[in-house]
Amino acid sequence: MEAVLPDRSFALVISLLLVAGVARAAEVDPDALEDPAARYRAQGERVEGQTSDAALLHRLSVARRERDKVGLSLSLRAAQPFAATAAVAQPVPGNGWINLGPDNADVAQDGPGPVDSGRVRSIVPHPANPDILYVATAGGGIWKTWDGARTWVPLTDRLGQLGSGALAMDPNNPDVLAYGFGDPFDVQLHGTGITVSTDGGLTWSEPQPQTASSGTLARQVRDLKFDPLDSSHLVAATDVGLFTSSDFGATWNRAALPSSADWKAWSVAYVGSSSCGSGRCSHWLAALQHHDASLNLDIGLDLFRSSDSGQTWSRAQLPGVEATAAGRATIAVAPSTADDASLSRIYILAASSMQIAVDTRDVYRSDDGGRTFRGLGVNARGRPLNPTPDVPDLNVLSFQSWYNQSIAVDPTDPQTVLIGGQLGVIRTRDGGRSWEVVSDWLPLSEEIALPYIHADFHAISAATYPPASPGGAPVVRFWYGGDGGIFVSDDAHRVSPGQATVSSAMNRGIVSHLVYSVVCPRAEWPDSMQDFVMGGLQDNGTRRRATSSTTSSGTFDVIFGGDGFGAGVSRALRPGPTPTPALIIATTFGGASFSPIHVSTDGGRTFIEMASGIDTTTLPFKMVIAAEDTPDGDGETFLTFSNPTSNVPGHVYRIANASAVGPWSKIDGTISTVDGRVLPRFQDVFGVPVQPHGLATHTLHAGVYAMTGSGGAVFITSDTGAHWTAAVPLGTAPGGEQRQIKGAQGADFDWTDSTYKTLWVTSTSEMLFDSAGNVVSQTVPDSYGHLFRTTDGGTSWHPVHGSGLRTLPNVPADVVRVDPHDAQTVYVGTFLGLYVTHDGGQTFDRMGVGLPLAAVTDLCINPVTQTLRVSTYGRGFWEIDQHAASAGGTRGRGDLDGNQRLDAFDLLDLVRTMGKTNADDGYRQEADLTGRAAAVDDADLTLFLSRFGGAP
Repeated sequence: MEAVLPDRSFALVISLLLVAGVARAAEVDPDALEDPAARYRAQGERVEGQTSDAALLHRLSVARRERDKVGLSLSLRAAQPFAATAAVAQPVPGNGWINLGPDNADVAQDGPGPVDSGRVRSIVPHPANPDILYVATAGGGIWKTWDGARTWVPLTDRLGQLGSGALAMDPNNPDVLAYGFGDPFDVQLHGTGITVSTDGGLTWSEPQPQTASSGTLARQVRDLKFDPLDSSHLVAATDVGLFTSSDFGATWNRAALPSSADWKAWSVAYVGSSSCGSGRCSHWLAALQHHDASLNLDIGLDLFRSSDSGQTWSRAQLPGVEATAAGRATIAVAPSTADDASLSRIYILAASSMQIAVDTRDVYRSDDGGRTFRGLGVNARGRPLNPTPDVPDLNVLSFQSWYNQSIAVDPTDPQTVLIGGQLGVIRTRDGGRSWEVVSDWLPLSEEIALPYIHADFHAISAATYPPASPGGAPVVRFWYGGDGGIFVSDDAHRVSPGQATVSSAMNRGIVSHLVYSVVCPRAEWPDSMQDFVMGGLQDNGTRRRATSSTTSSGTFDVIFGGDGFGAGVSRALRPGPTPTPALIIATTFGGASFSPIHVSTDGGRTFIEMASGIDTTTLPFKMVIAAEDTPDGDGETFLTFSNPTSNVPGHVYRIANASAVGPWSKIDGTISTVDGRVLPRFQDVFGVPVQPHGLATHTLHAGVYAMTGSGGAVFITSDTGAHWTAAVPLGTAPGGEQRQIKGAQGADFDWTDSTYKTLWVTSTSEMLFDSAGNVVSQTVPDSYGHLFRTTDGGTSWHPVHGSGLRTLPNVPADVVRVDPHDAQTVYVGTFLGLYVTHDGGQTFDRMGVGLPLAAVTDLCINPVTQTLRVSTYGRGFWEIDQHAASAGGTRGRGDLDGNQRLDAFDLLDLVRTMGKTNADDGYRQEADLTGRAAAVDDADLTLFLSRFGGAP
């Protein structure tokens, strides 16, 4: 894995910060914390090595073959590139998926009733129409609104990559967009290539990769710009350097820089133009870092300038030692000065060097188009005019300076600049001489008189529109994007701090949360609670669906803040008029000094720590909670695990009667191999301590568990952990050939096997290894795949991938579940959606219609209604119910053919779905415009007709 941060030194820094700096935050809200560096490392460890270029391209190729199974109409299939053959685009069994959201919240902990969505990477406003806006989300692709955010439409659900790096609009034609794949801060969301749309996102060109001289593919497009003088010219900043295209993105060339260093580009900006031959040439400024192979670090800040439309580049200089003291940087140009490249005003927001990976280094200003710069003292040594507990000084990026950066200049005033960092936004109105804090992440709980904007900023955009009333001043609108979605204000750049109006309402309708887990209701619960859904979200808390909400059936209330991961509920309910689980477990990230495991016994109103018996510093970043839910159990027994350290092995922990909030107990007793050798700990075949990845519990028999982990390791116990059997490495054939696959992930028992020897296991690894641990293939062959089954308790493994045209896509898979009523029916959550076999793995089909090509991270099955619910990493929660109509989810928009118009073709499709519920194959959520139930009826038709002829 490409190291963004030094693992050892950063771990030390984080430890010190958690003792010193974060301790202060814990006094305010210990739940509202995250650690993006730990997330990046944990995801890399999970796949056990960087995904190869070949595997990345293979995954995209598979996605293209699967795209027609998502379930849009034939008219849109014909319009899109990568059209699959008729032989591949088979009818999809089952019925329609319902997107549950979240697209709203009645209760939140981050401020006075805000709405949020998933992490935002880019915000692109229409230059003339304030009602049109594009938002590129970290894992949910691009979203578009035509009506000022009253409704949103996803544009890229079927491109095959939903991880966004950057989005750009042609300044000469607002219908022309360029979209680069790959979130820089999330291994799971890395992608490759840049695609272009000429029709406002309706169709997209085939993505073109960017390739370094070494042949390495870019997998993070960090910034992307069109040339205002020539729309066919684009410039892209990627993790393998700076690239330019002169043919509208059809081909890309790596920029020749005056050094052969291994460059990592972060930001690029058009800084004006000048006379050039018989015409004019565009000038550009780019911020890069060079990769030091000996340290495996990206260090320094290298600025390069071009005055010939990107054909050649020369160094630009920061003052003094700043080139080595500064690190990752983001460039902002004052639009009102950008006509003349010799006079344009430029601001550069920079982190400290990656050698220490903490703090804001400074903001640098240039008044001559980037030829000279001076520091403005925006760092821990400076103070805002109105310091707050969260922004006491000008170190606005804080210790996440490599992660959260955003800066924008007022389009009409080069003196006004806004910077979004970790916990707030700061502003200058005098060109950087003085600064004010204008927003906060927790103003309510900290009694700070500033508007709420979610923490961790990644994008700020601005645009100018005509006056709201005749004779008035032009409207200058700013949008702010971060880990909690998008926020908008027309006055935060100009009014006194605390007087601004900032709205989070634009998030309503954008379903882009990065969800790690999903919890279904228990079989014993009453019918009124069978629509219960709960799960953990990246930096947006543990959420529970509020089916009583009067605002939206996609409403999920926050019951616990910060990063949300594993969750659990008891079988018992609290007595009272409104039943709620007697016990709720919520987790945040592990590995810190505070407890990541909390429990509530009052329906989620208050939580207390529940980590007694566990060293919390050894708990994994992505906390896993597994429920033992056998019919004769206590209904509140749960499992979790810890990671190994240099001195302590990893452990599996169990807690029974959890409502008593007693200690967790280690249950790693005797560990033996299948041939009887006793092991000293959970370790792989090479003796390396195993890092656990997943847990499975038997649905019928208490004490029967499985643990999956690194090195293709799988361990099974049938006596509550007194004895564990270490299986041979995942993928080992019956004949003993150890051509293994690492990254053992999801697991589930075949409940019909009373010997507990039949187990299904998935993998997220994309390489094969021999018995010595050497890589034998950079990709996993289709004959091998990512799903395996053992029928002999782990003595051998059989790959399971279907046959013919009905195969399981050969992409990483996170989760597997055996149907509780039919063990021949098995569901597999992959990086491209959910698949099902009804014949024990002989054939596979994509499950249902309408689920995007998104990574399924977790799956639960309601044992009463047989409703399947999944969590996705970037597109929220989804459900499919083959038996009865259920409560609806997010509302459809009526655009059934996906052409961004409500026309006669949509009307015909809607009429065909009339009378359908989600129990019918013909149900389409896009036709379900209104109502509380998942059904298409007269009310939907009436509402559609009232909007006929317009945009969705």
